[in-house]
Amino acid sequence: TDNRVDYENERDNQSRRRMNGVSWTERLRPTGILTVLGSLSLVGYLTMYAVGVIPLHMHFFFAVLAVLGGCYFTAIAVVRRHLTSGTPSSFMDSIRIHRRLLLIIGLFAVLFRMALFWAYPGTTDDFFRYIWDGHLLQQGVNPYAFAPGSDHSIPLRDDYIYPLINHKHVVTIYPPLLQLGFLLSYQISPGLYGFKLLPVLFDLGCMILLVWLLHHYRRPMGNLVIYAWNPLIVLEFAGNAHIDIIGVFFLLLFVGLMIQHRPMWAAIALAASTLTKWVPILLLPFVWRKRRIRDSAVFTGLFVAALILSYIPFLDAGPHLFLALKTFASKWHFNASVFDGLFFAIRGVIPDFLVVQYAQFRHLSTEAAFWPGYRTDLALAAAKGVTVLVFLAFYALLWYRADRFRAHRDDRWPYLWFLLFSAILLLSPTVHPWYLAWLIPFLAFYPVRAFIYLSVAVLMSYHVLQDYVMNGIWQEHPLIKLLIYVPFFALLFWEWKKRKQAAGRF
Repeated sequence: TDNRVDYENERDNQSRRRMNGVSWTERLRPTGILTVLGSLSLVGYLTMYAVGVIPLHMHFFFAVLAVLGGCYFTAIAVVRRHLTSGTPSSFMDSIRIHRRLLLIIGLFAVLFRMALFWAYPGTTDDFFRYIWDGHLLQQGVNPYAFAPGSDHSIPLRDDYIYPLINHKHVVTIYPPLLQLGFLLSYQISPGLYGFKLLPVLFDLGCMILLVWLLHHYRRPMGNLVIYAWNPLIVLEFAGNAHIDIIGVFFLLLFVGLMIQHRPMWAAIALAASTLTKWVPILLLPFVWRKRRIRDSAVFTGLFVAALILSYIPFLDAGPHLFLALKTFASKWHFNASVFDGLFFAIRGVIPDFLVVQYAQFRHLSTEAAFWPGYRTDLALAAAKGVTVLVFLAFYALLWYRADRFRAHRDDRWPYLWFLLFSAILLLSPTVHPWYLAWLIPFLAFYPVRAFIYLSVAVLMSYHVLQDYVMNGIWQEHPLIKLLIYVPFFALLFWEWKKRKQAAGRF
């Protein structure tokens, strides 16, 4: 009670100090400003719903995105301008004191998602693969056993879902936990909306977990707006039905369970997150830091057991089980930043004799007309090798210095993940917009302006869909990439320089 009274008195004193000498516009309550911004954003999402097929109206999509981004950035600025320095010791006290702010943020977050829940996914066709996998599982067929385009799938094809599946020559890439989600969604409803339900529910679950984690880490409750109102989060999950949010939820749950000192359940949560996308497995070695061998062995045993048990029902697929993952790692290349700079630099210096030797080694034609393609393949392989080595060096350094980040080892998890996934985004050859969903919740703990900007600007990469839908050409425009990454790196450098001058840390 005394802590709560002291906190409220400090908040009132800070409010009075801020009100002295400021204009009437600055005296507006943050909840009032957020209501205006939320209402304008809601109109934007409803407009996006009315647009329908976004690739055919890309300029209009960009205009709406600019409005949504402007409202989002302004909402973050408003919330952070009215923050108080203290945090109540009781979680329920924190909820009570911030109830009006949390209500406004949460209410509009739900309305944004409702506005796009009924919309047709305008920037992706991945959900057709989700439905296909759910259909196979419903029929008792292993989705890893064969690709949709193989002859084995002929008896299972239909006239609606099958023709719209992308990459029909590749078996499914989605791990077992997602396959369980596809089956559940198919049983709820074999159409689009049944497959949107789980992503939206897990999205809302992430918001609930974030509220608790923000209180625990003594971060301002208003930082929830960084996740809840993020246009990418709303568009990719309520709008496009992407399923990465399931892994994000279990990652946040892992952090919460580690805080609560429940390592056994935390191992299961980390395994569940890994079973949606393999990247969270990078956190496992950090669990071993400064822990007893027995505790580390139990944690690792539970983690590995959960992975093995989840794959047992699909083992009859044999070598096809991880075939799509190998294809993705070797072939996919889109919207990269640092990787692209390295790739183009390497491609420009590869001599012709290496290109010829590559063709001879692969038993390919050595005609000069094929050299540009060979040079691209060599540059991609070399750039991936360099970026892997760079990341491994960074990872080793991070593991070695992990205990210096925070006084208590269980309070370091958001910081570690923030650093790890930021490095992955910068070095990766493929950065689809929804990949940033793995980072956005952690911006609530570390609101780095550069990544907040990138989380909205990366949606401009969907410009490739216009030419692809109309002409069948997948071509990135350099100007759009400059608009995405030049401000991002400029902001990143500015923030780094500012923090270095202040000799502070996140």
